[in-house]
Amino acid sequence: MQPQGRDGGKAYAQIRRFIPAGGLSAILPEPGTWQPVPAYADRAAWTGVREAAREWALARAAALRGTAWPQLLAHHYGRFRVDGNRRAYEGLYFGRRSRIVTHVLAALVGGADADLQEVIDGLWLVCEESSWCIPAHERNALAEDVGLPDPRRPFIDLFAADTAGMIAWTQVVLGDDLAAASPPLARRLPDEVRRRILDPFRTRHWHWQGGDGLPAPNNWNPWIHSNILSAALVFERDHADPYETVNRTVSGLDHFLDGYPADGGCDEGVGYWWKAGASLFDCLEILRDATGGRFDAFDIPVLRGIARYPLVAHIAGTWKVNFGDGSALGTQGENVHALYRFGQRLGDEDIVRHARSERIPLDDASAPNMSPMRLFPALLDGGWASTEEPAEPYLSAAEYLPDTGVLTAREHPGSTDGLYLAAKGGHNGESHNHNDVGTFTVAFDGRPLLIDIGVGEYTRKTFSPQRYEIWTMRSTYHNLPEINGVEQAPGREYRAGAATAAIDDSRAGYGLDLAAAYPQEAGVEHWRRTSTLHRGHGSESHGRIVITDEWSLRPSANTLSWSLMTADPVDISVPGRLAWPERGFVVDYDPGGTEVDVEEIPVDDIRLTPVWGKRVWRIRLTSEHAPSRGTFTLTMHAADSAG
Repeated sequence: MQPQGRDGGKAYAQIRRFIPAGGLSAILPEPGTWQPVPAYADRAAWTGVREAAREWALARAAALRGTAWPQLLAHHYGRFRVDGNRRAYEGLYFGRRSRIVTHVLAALVGGADADLQEVIDGLWLVCEESSWCIPAHERNALAEDVGLPDPRRPFIDLFAADTAGMIAWTQVVLGDDLAAASPPLARRLPDEVRRRILDPFRTRHWHWQGGDGLPAPNNWNPWIHSNILSAALVFERDHADPYETVNRTVSGLDHFLDGYPADGGCDEGVGYWWKAGASLFDCLEILRDATGGRFDAFDIPVLRGIARYPLVAHIAGTWKVNFGDGSALGTQGENVHALYRFGQRLGDEDIVRHARSERIPLDDASAPNMSPMRLFPALLDGGWASTEEPAEPYLSAAEYLPDTGVLTAREHPGSTDGLYLAAKGGHNGESHNHNDVGTFTVAFDGRPLLIDIGVGEYTRKTFSPQRYEIWTMRSTYHNLPEINGVEQAPGREYRAGAATAAIDDSRAGYGLDLAAAYPQEAGVEHWRRTSTLHRGHGSESHGRIVITDEWSLRPSANTLSWSLMTADPVDISVPGRLAWPERGFVVDYDPGGTEVDVEEIPVDDIRLTPVWGKRVWRIRLTSEHAPSRGTFTLTMHAADSAG
């Protein structure tokens, strides 16, 4: 019998077993010979990039050419230590890198020597940086409370690795041209990547690799490994080094898979899937490409569930189920091409169609997550660039992920019309956790109505012991009960229990015991929450969503308060009914002994305002003298259907 990983997932060397019998040294290319995309010299490839992307790149590069490069100063780096501000440094840091990528792309599609010189200037500036690690991640500086990094002790975080990957992919396409135009830079780039990334990776065990009794890895693991693989295949020099780097990477990726839910769900939130599941794809695709298909691990069973998670968490259009950190509204630009290729590699047409329906024109390569690793293959893929727009393959009536603890369901399979329910179980120790065990999202006609706010701009507080002082992280600002004035608590021990799912043609329901999600002082012995979407059949021509809480509390004077979060104005004037007239939606409840109030919450956050606007509302349904044993039900439906 094979050992079990987290949440029932099987723990074994899932990727390593696909290494051929001859070992890595027999299948990996010689150092520096890997060519995943054509170099600049292949003019037919690069001048064939679709016209809209080509014109965008050339126009953007022309606007930047000759302007001052972002300057990264000591006080920018030190702001994080002083007041927790991340934007002061990161805006300049990512701006510098996005400009490099823009000029690389313009040089490839346009051939201007001026853009090549801009690339040289930008890369030289990057080489001059004391650290490629951003202040919020620099553990040495944080531990010593000094505010600035020590160049003698490079730290590998997400963006240090991303920088190495950007340099590696630039070398792949412009290496000969850089060597001809600037021999000193061409000599320096490999040395900087080895000193800052590849040598430290081979000589230390990093927390994000997992194993050795460390917690299950999160998105850092495949995200960093994908860039390290790229850098190793391009810049490793000694014959044994790339094999050792790939060997360590395979071990790290196996740790990642060992800790991944067996159903393929991403408990960090769908926004992080693009650096978790999609980066795992990047790693496996790099290994497959570099070995000419001889190291092909795409038969691992869990990969299909991983690749399908963006479909499971898709509401309609650009609206997503955003449990955990991440936005409810967002597109991934050319990143979606990774999902497209993932679906192709697995032979799953639903995934392919979903990715194509999510495709948007190239309009902003400045995003931190827009790396050449994703950008170049997308631009060169003629099938991806075609104008055909397939219909969105909305999934079946319901999807249930028992290991992740997520159920999603539609009133009308294959359509965004009517009701949509997403319900969450799990625990409060997940990566990028919010205290949200038992919460739910309700959408109506393709747009969320009872919402998960998501996460605001990252600051020092976001990933600190003060995380749960942030209102968006607290259970009382999710669609959850507050019991005797007590909210849910953080930690893996605060979790859902006794999960059940009931799915058939007429309904999709998810039942959980939430008692263990609350501290002892809440006085909860038993709290059964059942979230069910009923489809209209027969005499019931309308659909409805029913949320039922049934509880047993320690005898006392109990006060219960249910929170419902919404981004739309709500009318509470009729007892027993919450109404959204502009949305044509109502929620019915028993008004006996229940007081209702609505709190308007101003929203002034660069991540939240574009999603919800300048305000959201928290509805509070409060019972001051609740019985020790009782039930409370919310029934949700279209306003023109019977209650």
